[in-house]
Formats: sequence, structure tokens, C-alpha cells
Amino acid sequence: MFCSLFRFWRIVVSVAIILAGSLMLLTSWNGSGFIIRSKTASSAPPPPWSEGGILRVGSPEPVRQASVLSPYGPGFEFELVSRFCHEAVATPEWVVVANKASGIAMLQRNEIDLLVGFWGNETHPPSEQGALDDTPSIAKGKAYAHFNPIRISGATTQLPDTIEEHAKTPPSAPPPHFLSRIFSAIFPAFADVSAPPDQPKTEQPLPVFSLVANGQEKGEDIVLLDPASYALWLPFMGDVRSKRIGQKMPYRWFWRSDSSPLAARLDDFWKNPARAGELAELTERYFGFLPHTLRQRDILDLAEALSTRLPKYETFIMNASRETGVPPLLLVAIIYQESRFDPDAVSETRVRGIMQLTTATADMLGVDRNDPEQCIIGGARYLRNLRDRVGKKTDNEWDRWFMALAAYNQGMSNLNRTIHLAQELGRKGDSWADLKYAFPLSTTCRGVEAKYFVERVRYYNFILHGLVALAPTETQNLAPLLGLAVADL
Repeated sequence: MFCSLFRFWRIVVSVAIILAGSLMLLTSWNGSGFIIRSKTASSAPPPPWSEGGILRVGSPEPVRQASVLSPYGPGFEFELVSRFCHEAVATPEWVVVANKASGIAMLQRNEIDLLVGFWGNETHPPSEQGALDDTPSIAKGKAYAHFNPIRISGATTQLPDTIEEHAKTPPSAPPPHFLSRIFSAIFPAFADVSAPPDQPKTEQPLPVFSLVANGQEKGEDIVLLDPASYALWLPFMGDVRSKRIGQKMPYRWFWRSDSSPLAARLDDFWKNPARAGELAELTERYFGFLPHTLRQRDILDLAEALSTRLPKYETFIMNASRETGVPPLLLVAIIYQESRFDPDAVSETRVRGIMQLTTATADMLGVDRNDPEQCIIGGARYLRNLRDRVGKKTDNEWDRWFMALAAYNQGMSNLNRTIHLAQELGRKGDSWADLKYAFPLSTTCRGVEAKYFVERVRYYNFILHGLVALAPTETQNLAPLLGLAVADL
């Protein structure tokens, strides 16, 4: 990924703003106030935690926690901590911790109450000169994920020597097609940001590496990520080299092992049999759509489509989103999956148009599916209608959209049959995770196709949201887009 130093710092600033905004918005998400700070300033030890008080939660810079890239919620760790705080009647105060050893030491010094977001089994920081023998021992919670870390190296971005010219360029007025400009800014292979061939380029690490553990080897930046986080960030990285490390590592929480009410609460929290189902739900929502294999060519094809074909239809998409309430990035993801923005696309089953409508559906909606504008508004209306018909079949808003997408692909009657099938198989049938399991087993519809369609749309929607979140130069133009994109959250 190639961009100017000016854009590089704009990315860093954008990520920081989004991280802060995510934390501020958590009150509306889960009904409890979240606080964040960088360190504990008080030298006097605080009183023991009590019900209804502040829970000081230490975590790394929030990659998994704040879920900057994901449209599907505030983040895996945030939601997990939120569920504990709901049960314990506590308000979490997030404290940024440099590394796991520092976090363990902060636990022992009673500067934080809980440490999350780190892997491994070690519960003692490196020995320090003058350390007391009576430092409190550390308890570790149940391992809720196991993985082989991925070692990444060589991930740098080349910066053209046109920094001053970029810095002197004043912000422009909002362009008529700022969606496509956002995507072009992220994929400079399709934007005019390269330096003349005779000018040298400077190497700088991508901003993603300010959010994960850094290291150096032979002059290269080295990071370790778990496979899920690696797969989430991979579409936004440049040319990287990766290697899976053989040793399996667990994610787990850490806290002081004492007789306090908090320790008992945490112990009970992880012993609760309901935890397994909650962890499976969160894992599916934040990571379940990730493909087993990811080719860089797929990302470049998406980038090319966003840069060259999206501008023709962007106004139609935004108008359809405003009228129906379907998130605009979700509409873009559907159109890309259905037709790659080809208004003349025809499938093997004879569905047609940029949103692949059947003749019956187009007639019902009163639109000409061969006309891109009518096909987009008709498809958006149809999807919104399906989402409203899903109604109370699920409590989660994104599960409603995913069920509606399955119905868009296979029809509402087949969605209802698959819900019943999931229930017959011992599942509740009230989440996309249950239907994702049941659809391939269906004998009444093309269930495998339905699952593939929804998962691909989920993945493209995730990438599009991440591109907007990381957009370096179009921040001033994002308010209308982001407002529509998160309106239904």
C-alpha cells in the first residue's frame, strides 16, 4: 500500500478518533458508562472493589476491543467485559497497558482490577530488583480461545517525496462521489499518489502496527497477531510476509487471586455454563464471516470495482439508502457480490440486473430490472421489506439483516423452513449462526448458496466499513455516509 507521509499521519489520526469515538458510543450500545484513561495517577491504593463501583480493566491498545474495522458491534472484548459488568453491577474503566508483563505488575500493585486482551499462561512479570516476596498471586480465567500466533514481517509502505505538496493542498469541497474517492484513497494503485520514477521513496510502517505488539529483526518491523486479528487486518495491509508459529496460545483474563468479592465474581463468571454459548455468539459475529483463504487478487478486484465502476451508481445507492434505511455500505456489498456493478448481469437462474432481481420480484416492485437506478431502489425496497418481515425472529439487528439477505437469495418461505429445520436440529433458530449451520442441510432450497451469499456480503461489508474507518483524506466528508451506515445500530 503506497501513500504519502501526509496521508499516513491522517490515517493515524483517523484511527485515534475512531477509537475514541467507539469508546464514547459504548454507553448507547450497552446501557452502561465506559471510561478510559492511560494510567493510574493516585499513589494511595484504592478501596477494594464493591458492587456498583468502578472496575479498572487493563488492556492493550484496543485492536480486538474497540473493533475499529467492524460494523457489527463495539468489539469482542468490550462486549465480553460488558456482560460481566452487567452481572456484577460495575462500570468498566479502561486502562491502556503497554504489554502483558506491565499488566500483571499493575494487577499486583492494585492499579487495575482485571487484565484482558492478552494471551499466554504466565502470571508473573519479569523479576524486578527489590520486589517484595508477598506480592499477591494472580489468577487466570478459563481459556476462551486457542490459536497459533502469526508472525508478520516486511509490512511497510513506500512514501513518495511529494509530502510538502500534499501538506500545502487545502481541503477540497465535498466531491459529488465521495464514496469512490474514499476507496480510491485507500487503494492508491488506483489513485494518482505515486512519485515520479526518478524520486526515491521512504519506508514507514503501516499504522496498524501502532496497535499491536512491535518488534524488530534485521531492520524489519515484526508483529505477532492471532489468526482472527490477522485475517481482519490483512485486506488493509500492504505486501506482508507471514508465518504461523507452532506453539498454541490461549486468550484468557487475569486478576488478583484473593478472597475479595471481585475474585469470587470473576471465578463464577467463567464457571457459568452459559459462557460457552455467549463466546460462540461473539466469535461468530466478529470473526465468523472470514474466508478460509484470502487472495490478494480478490481485494484488488474489489478495489478496481470501487474505483472505476461505483461512481456511476453511487447517487442511486445513496438515494436508495436514504429512502429505505438499508445501510449504504451493505448495499454496495450486495451489488458487488450480485453483479460486480454490471447492470447487464444475468445468472444461470435467469435473475437479472445490477441487483439480480427475478421477473416476479421486479413486477411486484414495479421496477425495470434492466434500468440500474430502478433495479437498485427496487432491490433496496425488497431487502428492507424482508428485514421487516424477519421482525422478532431475532433480537439482534445485524442478524435481522443477515436473515433478510438469506431470504433475498432464496425467498422468505425457504428462510422460514430453515428456521424450523434449525429448531428440529436442537437450535433456537433465532440467529444467523443457527441458520448458517442449518441452510447447507436443507433439502428444500439451495442452502449452500444462501450461506455463501450471506457470508460473502458480510465480508465485503466488513471491508468497506474498514476502508471508510481508515480513510486518510476524506474524513471531513464522512458524516453523511457514516450516519447512514450506523443508523440502524
